[in-house]
Amino acid sequence: MTSDQIADLVLRYLDVLLRWPLAVSALGLTGMLLFKKPLSDFLSRITSAGGYGIQFSAASPQSQAAAKKPGAPELANMVENQPPIPQQGPPMVPQQAIQYVQQHPAQVVEEYLRIFNAYRYERALNQIYGTQIDMLQYLSTKGTEGDAYTNLAIFYEAFRRRAGDSKYQMPDYVRFLHTLGFIEYFGDQPSFRVRITPAGLGFLSYVRGEYPLTYDKRTL
Repeated sequence: MTSDQIADLVLRYLDVLLRWPLAVSALGLTGMLLFKKPLSDFLSRITSAGGYGIQFSAASPQSQAAAKKPGAPELANMVENQPPIPQQGPPMVPQQAIQYVQQHPAQVVEEYLRIFNAYRYERALNQIYGTQIDMLQYLSTKGTEGDAYTNLAIFYEAFRRRAGDSKYQMPDYVRFLHTLGFIEYFGDQPSFRVRITPAGLGFLSYVRGEYPLTYDKRTL
């Protein structure tokens, strides 16, 4: 299998991982560990994304000559150099992978979170409106104090002006960011407040880094 095919396979596992019970997360973690090198290579070559967050365009490996962050070459070499073994029943976890997880737990978790968050943020970026990104950026300036829910109406009104005849109501417009985990509500009704979460800050950091020229120029 090529690097792109392996990366596509692991991304499909991630999509399943988001909807299946927690018990299968171990399988997803193992898959990302085994395919760490080709998947990291693929993600570093992404040039555009679309279609619900799991359709990617990537540059060829030859066009990417930039240095990459040191990974675990000893594990990658062991996995890549293993001869193919016919599978009967559930896939077996190579002993080398188990040993690597035991010896480098922090690196494994870091890599897992990096890939998982990239997938999560790409998926959100394909669904979110530009005015909602503007709202997140505004809330990021308010810190833990957040702002009153009613003060966020300016972003919803901007959306309505751009969208024209829309039946999308403000509670749903704001709740979408809450569903993504990017904002949280706090305080007493009816004057409750809204603040950005660490996940929301992570999303802003991701889109600013990956799409610095386009992330804040969406139509709606």
